[in-house]
Amino acid sequence: MTTTSRKHRLRALALATAMAFAGTAAQAGEVISAGLDSGQQFERFIVKFNDDAVAAKSGGSSMDAVVMAANRALQGQPMAKSGDAAPQAPAMASYLRPMALGAEVLGVNRKLDRAAAEAVLREIASLPGVESVQVDWMLEAHMIPNDPLYFAQWAFSNTSTGIRAEAAWDLADGSGIRVAVLDTGITNHPDLNANIVPGYDFISVPEVSNDGDGRDADPSDPGDWEEPPAFPEFARSSWHGTHVAGTVAAVTNNASGLAGTAFNARVMPVRVLGTGGGSFIDILEAIIWASGGSVPGVPDLAPGDAADVVNLSLGGFASCHPLIQAAVDSAVSRGTTVVVSAGNSNYDASFFVPANCANVVTVASSDVAGARSGFSNFGPSIEITAPGSTIASTLNSGETVPGAPNYVYYSGTSMAAPHVSGAIALAQSRRLALGLPLWTPAEVTSQLAATAYPMVVPCPQGCGPGLLDAHALVEAAGFIPGPADLAVYASRPAAITYAREVTFGFSVRNRGPGDAAGTYLEMEITNRVEGLTVDAPAGWSCAEQAPTRNARIMRCDFAGNYPNRQNDLIKFTATSARSVQVQATGTAGSSNDDPMARNNTASMLFRFGIGHY
Repeated sequence: MTTTSRKHRLRALALATAMAFAGTAAQAGEVISAGLDSGQQFERFIVKFNDDAVAAKSGGSSMDAVVMAANRALQGQPMAKSGDAAPQAPAMASYLRPMALGAEVLGVNRKLDRAAAEAVLREIASLPGVESVQVDWMLEAHMIPNDPLYFAQWAFSNTSTGIRAEAAWDLADGSGIRVAVLDTGITNHPDLNANIVPGYDFISVPEVSNDGDGRDADPSDPGDWEEPPAFPEFARSSWHGTHVAGTVAAVTNNASGLAGTAFNARVMPVRVLGTGGGSFIDILEAIIWASGGSVPGVPDLAPGDAADVVNLSLGGFASCHPLIQAAVDSAVSRGTTVVVSAGNSNYDASFFVPANCANVVTVASSDVAGARSGFSNFGPSIEITAPGSTIASTLNSGETVPGAPNYVYYSGTSMAAPHVSGAIALAQSRRLALGLPLWTPAEVTSQLAATAYPMVVPCPQGCGPGLLDAHALVEAAGFIPGPADLAVYASRPAAITYAREVTFGFSVRNRGPGDAAGTYLEMEITNRVEGLTVDAPAGWSCAEQAPTRNARIMRCDFAGNYPNRQNDLIKFTATSARSVQVQATGTAGSSNDDPMARNNTASMLFRFGIGHY
């Protein structure tokens, strides 16, 4: 089963479970749509009765009525065929057994398609005493790669201390996103080559480049060994860039090697590190170029080829110089998120550049126990912590010059950063697939914090909000929000979804201490809406206004003033046989400390296609 088809089903499931649709009768039970979009056929149904209903058991009156209702719905359904075989017997329903949770199981003697299953659901839901009804359906294991060395990648498979990648991969794979790895360059590797796009060698000093020349369009890594070595470890080449690139996007599910975090993303290798390290000038100009900016003497990237994420698994003991801050700010202004390793000195990251620069995502390292790695830098500069101890990835066996491709464990915050870069690529690819605008770098940083989970072992030195949760991050990327402060989301493009019933929420906030009177939210829904209901928290009074020729209007007012309320979610539900458009207007009152909510009136248009399958 391909990753693409799994993504499609899981995306449909996420939408379906969020938008249960109701039965048509006035006192109808709820028809829960979970599973209907799974692409399966159905032969069992789960029926739940109201508490005051007659106890349902085999032969009981309540269940008899359910069986009769199901068989009414099945009348006239075409008889199923299997290949060239004769038609099977007509579909018939019967009671199977009670469930442990108080529900009952109804069976059908052959598998039903979605249309037939829906007919059964609606007929059962119309019965008095039925609380809810839904199909039984098959869940599947999360996507687990078939790469033979996947067992060595605890950062992906360990759900207690890893990045929870397997669940994230059911929703996104990095398609359409480009990550620039500013490092030692790249070596030939069969588990990586397919995901590499053209990059550049930015090393301007031939003695550092180790390839006999200066800057050129060949980012191949000739080796970063030194002769004579300043330190013993510099006597052999590190192939550091190849290891980092493999963590970002090694080719995955190819029955070879190991897996990458965002395995359908593309890696742009940009060579900035050679013998002895990398020049400050070369690194800052590479940041500008990889993000789509212009550098004298270097051809500009083609439109659309700029990196969405820049990974900098490098650093030094210094303050953030204004020039490198300007380079970072330049990249961020073009929408590129800059991810930086915190450093390996077991010291405060605020003393290391570029980890101490503003507008970067600074990444600390964790180990398999969920603790801060003993070598990892720490402190208030950390935005997120990710696996960096004993990380298996692509490498090269050459001592100095390139040899055969292989796989090696490395440890360092250099290994933590590409996990974060890959997770960001996953999240951005989900937004791309849903037609949503990519997160800005500031939104990426905010969402990383909002979706992190606590360190398993406390980190009093400071490890940011906790451990990277790629699954939660990708889920957040796929959420289509209503306006949190009405003005904030007013310019966002409309979202398109498909379901028979749509529930959509709008969040009204006032974070200021002031007296915010006059808060309201008004929904204008057009195009022949058949049903319109609202669910609002205490303090709100909602009523439908006089309809216009083509619209129904629901207005919700807050009774009195609206001081110091953090967040009130108002949910509207619309049903229709046609598409609908929703126009939201309102004001979040006044606020002394939140200019976006100060006496602000804004609107947002949503379009939902209802009744299309």
